[in-house]
Amino acid sequence: MKYCDGASFSGNNDTVTKYQNTSLFFRGKRIREAIVKDLMEQHGLNQATDLMVSGCSAGGLATYLHADQWCEALQAANPSAKCAALPDSGFFLDYQDPEVPCTPPSLLGTTINGDYHCGLKWTFHIQNATAGIDSKCVAKHTNEEWKCMFAEHAAEHIQTPVFAMQSVYDSWQVGHVEGTGGSTKTQMLGKNITERLVKNLLGKNPKSGAFLDGCYHHCGAWNLIRIDGDLVSTAIQKWYDGLSTEGNKRLWNQDRPFPCKDCCSPGAEVTEIIL
Repeated sequence: MKYCDGASFSGNNDTVTKYQNTSLFFRGKRIREAIVKDLMEQHGLNQATDLMVSGCSAGGLATYLHADQWCEALQAANPSAKCAALPDSGFFLDYQDPEVPCTPPSLLGTTINGDYHCGLKWTFHIQNATAGIDSKCVAKHTNEEWKCMFAEHAAEHIQTPVFAMQSVYDSWQVGHVEGTGGSTKTQMLGKNITERLVKNLLGKNPKSGAFLDGCYHHCGAWNLIRIDGDLVSTAIQKWYDGLSTEGNKRLWNQDRPFPCKDCCSPGAEVTEIIL
């Protein structure tokens, strides 16, 4: 599924926006729902025994935002189906660099490092995304519904088992979210991603898990990184197969300071943390 509007299939705006003589339609929610309906009714998804909802980057964010909606649709058709989510590099922090002013609407086509909070909040409002995101999250954040566009706020409301693949020194977030501050700020970014993902995702959903690496990258690197002896593909399989098992391992955490060049190697020394 491809998209181009920045709202990860959450927009629900009846109004057509005009920009430089071009008509823009922000209706990702309706597109997502139509695709689900088509897959269910025309392509046999309603008979699936297993479904893994996944995406990378903005698609990873979409996975956090909409995993429950996908799994609820499948399990309504097939209650015995097993459904889980696998977001890759989508745990973007809700952060605005205090040294970076909110971008005025006239400049919103320009990416400014440190302006992520204001940019995604603006995206939420212009696309009328309230109905397109998690209703449980929206109910908690009255008058601040925009928070539910951010993975760190949406995560605690996800009921679907989620296995997060995430570099804590995510190269896209270093270049677009972190803002000023250099490597010291990047170290803090890693600390915040780790703490918030563990607290808001794993701490709220006893079936969710994560593969948190210290490699400087964004998306991919599926079998380039090893934690606790496992490549990410092996970690996913162990987690998924053990979802119904008490004591199933949930967290693979590389836990290394930045920068860590050898974190990108399958032979990197690792720290094991059991959650």
